[in-house]
Amino acid sequence: MVSPFSLYTGESGAEEWSQWSSCSVSCGQGSQVRTRTCGSPYGTHCSGPLRESRLCNNTVPCPGMHGVWEEWSPWSLCSFTCGRGHRTRNRMCAPPQHGGRACDGPETQSKLCNIALCPGM
Repeated sequence: MVSPFSLYTGESGAEEWSQWSSCSVSCGQGSQVRTRTCGSPYGTHCSGPLRESRLCNNTVPCPGMHGVWEEWSPWSLCSFTCGRGHRTRNRMCAPPQHGGRACDGPETQSKLCNIALCPGM
């Protein structure tokens, strides 16, 4: 039988480090953590950190992340104050990364508007 106190290291009262956690991401740069607990049977205090972190997967590239459209802007005012005009709205594309595809579809939309008849028509 293993004594519960055999996990403690020296006089510090801290247990051995746990295994490193899984990386927080599967590609790109993430982090891993490991911990240890403090519980000295002799009432001494632990020295040193109880939690450590490190970078992981920083050399594994992510597969292509495609571009993503942001929300449409509000429609513009009509291009003319009388007669037939047009209104437009735009949207921006968050650019693709790591070889992903660009956004598909229009960046600008336009529609006709007719606010009022022009005088003398």
